[in-house]
Amino acid sequence: MGIALVFAVQVALISWLSDPTPIKPRTTGDGPVLRLANTTPGELLPIEDPTLLVLPQQRSFSGGSWLTVPTLKFVAADWTETNRWLLLPREQLAAEFKHYVKTNARPSFPRVIAPEPQPGVPALPPAAPLSRASRLRLGGGLANRRLISPLQLPSWRHTDLLANSVVQALVDAHGNIVSLLVLLPGSGLKEADQHALELARTARFAPVEVTGPDRARLPDPPPTLGTMIFEWQTLPATNTPPAPP
Repeated sequence: MGIALVFAVQVALISWLSDPTPIKPRTTGDGPVLRLANTTPGELLPIEDPTLLVLPQQRSFSGGSWLTVPTLKFVAADWTETNRWLLLPREQLAAEFKHYVKTNARPSFPRVIAPEPQPGVPALPPAAPLSRASRLRLGGGLANRRLISPLQLPSWRHTDLLANSVVQALVDAHGNIVSLLVLLPGSGLKEADQHALELARTARFAPVEVTGPDRARLPDPPPTLGTMIFEWQTLPATNTPPAPP
């Protein structure tokens, strides 16, 4: 109770002694003012610049020596020189060109006389005969197969040169003919193509050798497909003279 009584007395004293009126600022009187006589408003502006004495500028103390470039005036002297003519005799005109021609003459080369060509006849290779005997040529897979017995190919008489009769043949591993086919367009003579087919049926090739330790148990190699090309010899056809009327 005593502490509460003391606290209440303090609060009452504070509220009684306090002044609730707002604080007013104190007014100050006018102080002395420094003014420069005989100056324009623009002259005092550089004095307030903080970089006046730090950076070079036109209005600082170094402006007259650092930033002012003097103008150089060139005054040409008014004078003339007397004419000095070149003294050159007429006989010395173009003497430099004559001296150049004498000292830079073209080198002379010895004249080479080429020997005259000797006419001659070039050596010609031996000409192949215009007509040769008919022959058989193997192509495709049959080019590696050997023909056991050669075939006797005849010559044919025709009014025009005969082309080759090409027979496609399928030969088994034992050298036997399996199938034959005459390839178009043929030789141009039906009898020649048919005879080529008959000769191809009689052809026998060497069997394919199977090597290895178990060659008896190995299957036969596949058939060989190739071509038998019959190159025919064409003889001129004999024309029978017509019977007299």
